[in-house]
Amino acid sequence: AELSKFKGYRVVNRPHSVVQLLALPDWREKIPEEYVFIAETDHIFMHPVPNSAALGSPAAYIFNYMGPNPSFEELIKRVWKVGSGEASTPADYKKVQPIGPSPVIIHKRDLEKVAPVWNEKALALKMDREADGKLGWVIEMWGYAVASASIGLEH
Repeated sequence: AELSKFKGYRVVNRPHSVVQLLALPDWREKIPEEYVFIAETDHIFMHPVPNSAALGSPAAYIFNYMGPNPSFEELIKRVWKVGSGEASTPADYKKVQPIGPSPVIIHKRDLEKVAPVWNEKALALKMDREADGKLGWVIEMWGYAVASASIGLEH
């Protein structure tokens, strides 16, 4: 994504990068496992991470500072509708889980389903002045959380 239009917020490139990966014709052959583990470069894991994910139910870390907040209801409704009719559930801020895309263990089919929606939501939130002001540095995580809720993925 063109970073200058996102006020230098480089993290919006994460969903864009995943979308680019999934556009490669041989990405499934290059990653033969059925599950993908996404983590940030500054995460340190002291023990093996068990795969508790299943198709339709990725495993993600719970971020307690991202719980459902009634003051976010309207901005979540605005971006829930962004995209080409991908939402499979009605907009409901209470369905947005306190999760981000890192760390996450996700089935390839779920990643293919959520990635373009995550990209759309993260960009829409960043471009929304009110959302940008309220959600701040975790706005891309909110994009993932809203995208997941809008397509019915429960972590």
